[in-house]
Amino acid sequence: MRILSGIQPSGALHLGNYFGMMQPAIALQEKGEAFYFIADYHSMTSLFNAVERRKNSLDVALDFLACGLDPKKSVFFRQSDVPEVCELAWLLSTLTPMSMLEKAHSFKDKSAKGIPINHGLFAYPVLMAADILIYDSNLVPVGQDQKQHVEMTRDIAVKFNETYGETFVIPEPQIKGATAKVPGLDGEKMSKSYGNTLEIFGEEKPLRKKVMGIKMDSRTPEEPKPDAGKNLAIELLKLVASAETAADFENRLRAGGLGYGDLKKGLFEQYWNHFAIARQKRAELAGNLDYVNQVLAEGATRPQGEWIGMSPSAANPTAARLRLRITTAAETIVRGGHPWLFADSINEANRAGEAGELAVIYDRKDKFLAVGLFDPESPIRVRILHAGKPTTIDAAWWQARLAQTIARRDGLFEATTTGYRLIHGESDGWPGLVLDKYNSTLVLKIYTAAWLPRLGEILALLREEIPCERIVLRLSRNIQPRAKEKFQRQDGQMLFGIPPEGAVIFSENGIRFEADVVRGQKTGFFLDQRDNRAEVETLACGKTVLNAFSFSGGFSVYAARGGAKSVTDLDISAHALESAKRNVALNQNFPGVAACRHETVQADTFEWLPSAKEKFDLIVLDPPSLAKRATEREGAIRAYEKLNALGIERLSPGGILVAGSCSAHVPTVDFFEAVRRAALRSGRKFSELKTLQHPPDHPAGFKEAEYLKVIYLRFTA
Repeated sequence: MRILSGIQPSGALHLGNYFGMMQPAIALQEKGEAFYFIADYHSMTSLFNAVERRKNSLDVALDFLACGLDPKKSVFFRQSDVPEVCELAWLLSTLTPMSMLEKAHSFKDKSAKGIPINHGLFAYPVLMAADILIYDSNLVPVGQDQKQHVEMTRDIAVKFNETYGETFVIPEPQIKGATAKVPGLDGEKMSKSYGNTLEIFGEEKPLRKKVMGIKMDSRTPEEPKPDAGKNLAIELLKLVASAETAADFENRLRAGGLGYGDLKKGLFEQYWNHFAIARQKRAELAGNLDYVNQVLAEGATRPQGEWIGMSPSAANPTAARLRLRITTAAETIVRGGHPWLFADSINEANRAGEAGELAVIYDRKDKFLAVGLFDPESPIRVRILHAGKPTTIDAAWWQARLAQTIARRDGLFEATTTGYRLIHGESDGWPGLVLDKYNSTLVLKIYTAAWLPRLGEILALLREEIPCERIVLRLSRNIQPRAKEKFQRQDGQMLFGIPPEGAVIFSENGIRFEADVVRGQKTGFFLDQRDNRAEVETLACGKTVLNAFSFSGGFSVYAARGGAKSVTDLDISAHALESAKRNVALNQNFPGVAACRHETVQADTFEWLPSAKEKFDLIVLDPPSLAKRATEREGAIRAYEKLNALGIERLSPGGILVAGSCSAHVPTVDFFEAVRRAALRSGRKFSELKTLQHPPDHPAGFKEAEYLKVIYLRFTA
């Protein structure tokens, strides 16, 4: 639920402002997305002194903060700091009938009292409508006198939607029963325009004089007053005193024996005590105006940058937030926490969406379901950021999400490991985005064009929260053409810092590796196999090791440090094998690595294994994905079974097979069964040592994220 309320800086805060608007509005900051603004544009209809208006605006800020507004729970800003409101007011005015404005109470009441009317006062409801509609407000807490203006806002919004298409949320007014209309000291509605206000903050003596000056009838103290409940002092007392105290005064006045002077003295004491804490807090804030101005400045940037339209196209305040309604089946899936919404699950959209803007998903009853990043050219049309209750996607939200993600890595690694994953896509709440750390280099890889318009925001956030020397951008192949054409971004681009001179060196459990962060596969290294490399180290002592699909030799260096007699790297890529040699060279300080014989073979593993004659004590089979899409699943399962059968043939008696898969389209159970079938068909006795899946810095939070699986088998014969 989105809540909006504003107050004019046309003078000191009084009881009417506080009980009619401020108190109920502040209470709502606990119940939804709350916006509070200082309506300095509105005050220009009657306050023409700019210096006084600025002073009053600061006073209103002090008043709000002193009375309980929490800038951590709400957005607080000056209306004039969001000039788009005026642009929207003009657009709305083109559809607003003159006859509607002529019926406005604000115009009719002041006109009847002979107060000069200007166009700003006449068009006041249109500007108020812009204030409300630009933030997609659901609820507007107002006094009874402002209810009509909210109803006008609803009428204007309906007319706009009918004319230009579904654009604005239709707001509802919230009127707080007994305090919906606060009486002034003359019995009329309390208003600065009528000069009948009782201020909240001020000097005690003049305020006491105001209360004591409330006019009463001529009845004596002893006379019973059956209409005591309608007495002005009693009405005000009910606002500032406890129910018991107010009832006591009312009963005594009704019965006779309570003089008007004593009643007014009691009213002042209750009123003065009611705001004692707020007065103290206001005095403290007045001594720290830098803080107050900072709150207003930060609040102003949030509506302009994050709230209006909640998208990169927010500079156009009339652009409706992108709203989607989805199929019944998709509703169930989204409620279940799945982070993807596919294009064919969308039943209705209020307009065409742009890459990177926030799309809000609603159910059949127009209830909020989720919000996510939109990509009009991807089958995964929305990558969901948040589901459940409505939330605010602003700078603070992003900061909190990053802090939570980084905190999950606390304690995972010793100082001897400087390469690991900081953000793992959907499972960390960053759909389609990963961030890897290689010593002082960060590599940001994105898999959806939805992040491209937001790279500036993400870069600023990363630089602020994570110390680094450079940030490298890596792009999934499928989005590289769009990135270059529309966003002038390319794979391997430096987002921050200077390019590295060659490969970046990092350490993993004390072993040094190189990572080609600019042109290498993935982000430069396969960080997800860290736990399996460490496991291989514990199994390698005294063994001859074959590392098939070796890439840059990660398993081989671990095996060598673990005491392997020899390691053979087998890969089809000469470039990868050269990297493997360099990684072995980087770790000659370890006795095991220095003593181990290292060989490389450039060949296709599927072709080399059947023709090889050599046997090995430990074979690692960790191929690239054999199923790029779901339709390739069955063929991949057969290929895994064939591959592992070939590997088993090359195992010495007592040998160990380490079989891995990174194919997300091949379920874990199917892969393990394929390897077990290969083992059974070999006719050799074997035992299953263990299975491993995702390391903690690569969490798998949903089914499609479960790609990594490794099984260990020992063959006794």
